[in-house]
Amino acid sequence: MKPLILGTIIDRSSKELKKSGSDSPSLDVYLLLENALDKKRVFILSHTDFPVSNPEYYKFRKLLNRRKKGEPVAYILSRKEFYGYGFFVNKNVLIPRPETEWLVEQAIDFVGRRLASPVGGSSACLAGHVCRQAGRRVVGRLNILDIGTGSGCIIISIAEELNKLTRLQAYKLIRFFASDISKKSLYVAKKNAKKYGLNNIIRFYHSDLFKNKRMPKKYDLIIANLPYVPDDKTNQKLIFEPQNAIYSAQNGTKIIKEFLNQSLKRINIEGVILIELDPRNANDILNYAKKLFINYNIELKNDLAGLKRYLTLSQKC
Repeated sequence: MKPLILGTIIDRSSKELKKSGSDSPSLDVYLLLENALDKKRVFILSHTDFPVSNPEYYKFRKLLNRRKKGEPVAYILSRKEFYGYGFFVNKNVLIPRPETEWLVEQAIDFVGRRLASPVGGSSACLAGHVCRQAGRRVVGRLNILDIGTGSGCIIISIAEELNKLTRLQAYKLIRFFASDISKKSLYVAKKNAKKYGLNNIIRFYHSDLFKNKRMPKKYDLIIANLPYVPDDKTNQKLIFEPQNAIYSAQNGTKIIKEFLNQSLKRINIEGVILIELDPRNANDILNYAKKLFINYNIELKNDLAGLKRYLTLSQKC
C-alpha cells in the first residue's frame, strides 16, 4: 500500500472530525498526529509532503476514531496542559479547564502579598504571616488547601509557581495540602505530584470535604473546585468525564453549600477562600455565603467571557 501524504491526511481527517461535531477539528488532528508520528507541531506544519508509513497511519486512525465518537483528546492522549504545565489525566478525573487557571493566579497573588507585606505592617517573619490569637501575635507558616483536587493541577501549579516566586523557598515557607473524595482521583494527583518532584511536598488526603480527621484544622487559603453543575445530564460533551465530579443536587449548589458550612471554622484569621462556580447558580451561592460569613468581604468575579464564575471570601480588616 502506497504511503499517504501528511497534507492529505490532515485535510481529510479535519473534514471527518468537523462532520462528527468537533469544535476544533484541525487542532484535534494536529494533536493526534503529534502523538501518532512522534513529531513536533512545527514539523507537521512544514512537511505536508511527508509520507506517512502504514503503521503510523493505522495508529493515527485508531486515535481519530476515538475522537470521532466524542472522546476528549485529553483522555485519548492521557495528557492536558494547564497553567503551562503538562498533567496526566484519565477518565477518573475532570479535564482541567482554562477558566480554572484564575484560581491559581489569585492564589499566587494572595501568597505573594503575604510574603511581601506581613499583616499589620509588622517586621518580616517566616512566610510573612502574622495572625492574631488570644490577644497576641503568632507567627507560622501558611497553610494552603486544594479541596476536590482531581488531577492535582491546581495545587501543583501553585506550588511550582510559588517556588519560582520565592526563589526556591516556598517549600520552607508554605505547607501544601490537597484532598479528594475519590481514591482514583488521588492516584492521578499523586502521580502528577511525583512527576514534578512534589510527592513529599504536597500532602494528600482521602476525604469527603473536611471529614478526614487527620487533615489540619486551619488554613490560610482554601481553593475549592467542587462539583457545581445543575443535575441535567443532557450535555453529551460531558459524558466521558466522571459524573460525580461534575454534577451536584439542588441546582448544583448542594456540595458547595456544605463546603461553606464546614469551611467557616477551618479558615484562619485574615485567610481567603476561592471557589469556582457555575454562573447559573452563582447568585444563590453568593447569598448563602453572606448569611454564614458575616464579617467577610464576599464577591462574585467574572471569567473572561463575562460570566459569574468565581466567589472570593476574605475577612474584613
